[in-house]
Amino acid sequence: MRDPTPPDDLIVAYLDRWGARAGESLQVMVSTSHPRFRAEVVHLRAGETSRDGKGFDERPLPNLPATEHAGRVQPLRPGSYATVPDSPALALGAFTVTAWIQPTATGRGLQTILAHTDGAGRGWALQVEPDRGLTLCLGAGPAQQAVASGVPLLDGTWYFAAATYDSATGVVELVQRPVPAWPVDPTSATVRSRIETPEAVTRRTGSPPLTMAARLTAHSDDPEAGATSEHFNGRLDRPRIFAASLTGAQLDLLAADGDPTAAGAPLVAAWDFSREIGTDRIVDAGPNALHGRLHQLPTRAVTDHTWRGQSLDWTLDASPYGAIHFHDDDLEDAGWTPDLVEHLPADLPSGLYAVKLTAARPGNREIGNVATGYAPFIVRPRSGAAASRLLFIASANTYTAYGTITREYDEVRSRWMGLPFPYPQQSWQRYAIDHSLLSLYDLHSDGSGVCYSSRRRPVLNFHPLTNDLQSADGLGYAHGFKQDLQIAGWLAAQGIDFDVVMDDDIHAEGVDLLRRYRAVMTGSHPEYWTGAALDAVEAYQRGGGRFLYLGGNGFYWVTSHHPTRPHVIEVRRWGGTRSWTALPGEYRHSTTGEHGGLWRERGRAPQRLVGTGFTAQGDGIGRPFHRTTASMDPRVAWMFDGIGPDEPIGAVGTVMGAAAGNEVDRVDFALGTPRHALVVAQATGFDDAYQHVVEEVRSANSQQGGSVEERVRSDMAFYETPGGGAVFSVSSITFGGSLGVDGGRNAASRLLGNVVRRFLDERPFADDRPSGAG
Repeated sequence: MRDPTPPDDLIVAYLDRWGARAGESLQVMVSTSHPRFRAEVVHLRAGETSRDGKGFDERPLPNLPATEHAGRVQPLRPGSYATVPDSPALALGAFTVTAWIQPTATGRGLQTILAHTDGAGRGWALQVEPDRGLTLCLGAGPAQQAVASGVPLLDGTWYFAAATYDSATGVVELVQRPVPAWPVDPTSATVRSRIETPEAVTRRTGSPPLTMAARLTAHSDDPEAGATSEHFNGRLDRPRIFAASLTGAQLDLLAADGDPTAAGAPLVAAWDFSREIGTDRIVDAGPNALHGRLHQLPTRAVTDHTWRGQSLDWTLDASPYGAIHFHDDDLEDAGWTPDLVEHLPADLPSGLYAVKLTAARPGNREIGNVATGYAPFIVRPRSGAAASRLLFIASANTYTAYGTITREYDEVRSRWMGLPFPYPQQSWQRYAIDHSLLSLYDLHSDGSGVCYSSRRRPVLNFHPLTNDLQSADGLGYAHGFKQDLQIAGWLAAQGIDFDVVMDDDIHAEGVDLLRRYRAVMTGSHPEYWTGAALDAVEAYQRGGGRFLYLGGNGFYWVTSHHPTRPHVIEVRRWGGTRSWTALPGEYRHSTTGEHGGLWRERGRAPQRLVGTGFTAQGDGIGRPFHRTTASMDPRVAWMFDGIGPDEPIGAVGTVMGAAAGNEVDRVDFALGTPRHALVVAQATGFDDAYQHVVEEVRSANSQQGGSVEERVRSDMAFYETPGGGAVFSVSSITFGGSLGVDGGRNAASRLLGNVVRRFLDERPFADDRPSGAG
């Protein structure tokens, strides 16, 4: 079992939600090795930024004093499974258990498929062992007996698995049969054995629930509070239980996908996972309605053993989607109990905040003389009101998608970048890896892609101190929330008032929320957006709104919110620049049923929304922008007030060294850039550390680097929209890192200041006088 204790220099915490309004309360869940910790709410603003420095200011709230609390360690229990409440129908002597299974990580030890046992192991468990294959375990303690097929199963292969037990004779039969079945297959096995009847095979009512994909090792009234073990990695399809020991002929009928009622034995349960796919409920189609519940969000809307490409859309035909993929590192809800409740003042202005947690730690060389933790949150404006003319959108979906990156750097990114240092280096990274705090960029322990990410767990890079982007010196660069703090801090330093919401709020409230503001601004990386949020921005722009896109690689992945768990998002990756690829037939989201992948593959390329879209990615040194001839157009003369015609824009920056870097966008009229858009500045001259995006490469070649491919560039764009509105796009993730250089006295800061103030001006833009593409 993993040691749940956080490192001494780390206080781990999360909130019950990431957004609140003034006057509301937030629950704070904490885990720390220190006996006591101090908690206070702080207002976050970017300060004097440096790559290895703090990079932000924090201001305690004068009317909300700090409090002190007893520290404790709270464990993380990853691993998905299902439970079915106990029933008299499950109190069996003779029985048969069948299922189709596809193991995906047999080397990870003993794994349970179905079990009806208590904490002492009384009952039965159908399991998979690395060296012995399918196993039926009966009884408990010294009297426990097991029968195994003796033939290891192969990862990625479907098997019909069956176990029978006759309480009168003590005969056990095991069947493991690959699908499809071949005349000679070394992993096929049928085993019969007679055992002494264990004393406690037959269960009584009032016992713990039946479990799938794990075994309960402790019990409470709430199964999620009980410890589980022996988690199954793989897919489970159509598990069934019969109240008799079936014959070989009956098992053959079931293995051929026969009707379970035609087997001629009393059917106890027949779970059909193709029903209610978008929920956490598993439906029993048998006579006893033994419905159950899923825990820790295993993957649904995945193909089963019958899938042959006959359906690509489970919302139209769910019959071949009768499987669930379980993982031993799924974690939807950490389940920690609150250590404190923070009551936010009724007059708290909208902005970026955090609950700061500190504990004394002498000799800490990494952060100072304290162990520190932050649990950030966004304070929304009052319902139905706007306190400012400018709205800043915090990219909560992106923070969630990247939280918390572990294996993507550990196993892929470090090799790709050729980094000269081992990963992980920081204590939060080590804790995340040790406790399976996976992001949407990671792979599960069985190698499958992570398609869900949750906020009800520690998200350690949603934090003002952590760096996601790695650099050659190992210090890293600001990314995500930390870089958005730089933009928010620049606004504050410029004296520009603004309200803050999350992209969740736009998804929920639509264009009515946006219409309260004269201008709306994104953060540095609004990559993950829902269709409802895109609809809202389009409607806002058509109605004369002004929209500033302050990032790169935005509006890229189709993203869904779980219908009953708004803290969960889902992404199915295919067709784009990606860290894993969804399997065939599994491009549709389980949470909403919509087609996943890139928005551009659904006719909604970012160019249609903000004029530019993702064109290149790299982790080398960035480049400055330079004005184009289009920047001399009278339509944008105001934009370059105080900036010389040859003056570089963003030649220095705290992220990748310049204003254009990491991930950059370009104008493309074929993808939807309005014809009257102006490319007012460009960043070019990237080296081969920057590569053209794979979704636009039709065949393998070596000519996609920045030194040879002209589409490896960043286009800063502007265009007018109906009703006197406009759109401005910087088209680079790293642009915000240049704003605070020299205390804001630089060309990038002057340019953005000109744009923001003009966008807040009531004068309409001349949208009736386009002058070409520029």
